[in-house]
Formats: sequence, C-alpha cells, structure tokens
Amino acid sequence: MKEKNKIILIEGTDCSGKETQSKLLISALEKEGIYLEYISFPQYETPTGKIIGGPYLGKAHISEGWFPEGAVNVDPKVSALYFAADRRYNMKKIEETLKHKHVLLDRYVESNMGHQGGKIKDRNERIKMFKWLE
Repeated sequence: MKEKNKIILIEGTDCSGKETQSKLLISALEKEGIYLEYISFPQYETPTGKIIGGPYLGKAHISEGWFPEGAVNVDPKVSALYFAADRRYNMKKIEETLKHKHVLLDRYVESNMGHQGGKIKDRNERIKMFKWLE
C-alpha cells in the first residue's frame, strides 16, 4: 500500500528565509526522487489572495489599500480572518495535489499567529488569540 503524501510547512515572518529554505529542501528531495508542490500563502492570484493583497495590504500592483490605518493596525482577529479565508479557499487545491505528490506550504496557520500575535502586547491576550486561531 502506498504511503499517503505529506504536507510540509515552512513557517516564518516576511524575509525570514522561507522561500530560500523551501527551494533548498525541494532541490535536495528531488535528488532523492521525492517531488513536492510548492504553495506560498497568501495565494495572490486567487480571489481571496487578491483581497488580501489589494484592499487589505495595499500592494500597488493589485489595488490600493482600503484600511486608512494600514494593515499593521487592523484588529488581529479581523486580519486573521482574511488569511484564514485564503487558506480555506485553497484547501481543494491542496487536497487535489496531495493525491499525486507531497505539498510544501510557505506560510500557514503559525505564520498568521506570528503576524497577528505581534500586534498584541498583553501575553494572556496573545495566548487567547493563538487558541482562537487554532
């Protein structure tokens, strides 16, 4: 019986080396005959990713931001829901890919925890937020 394909997560904040480490891992595993599909979140080419990239983050190549206070100042739960929606929207893509090969995800839930948790100064409130995100 064939072993199920796996999901591998590379988590971290912006510019922390996730993409570099992902490429190194993919290269090393391919030399062993193990093939992965690389998926980076948010998926800016999907409807949910475009909402994150444009109205939420204000990436100029997508659209201007809609939050006058800037994404960094948006309530962490509101922010987390945008990213959760993108993960949910892309779930079918992940499930379909897993039927054929392993999946390497660049950012998933824990990265969202890091980004949103960083907005919360009170430790107990941050822990509550992490539990809510789980």
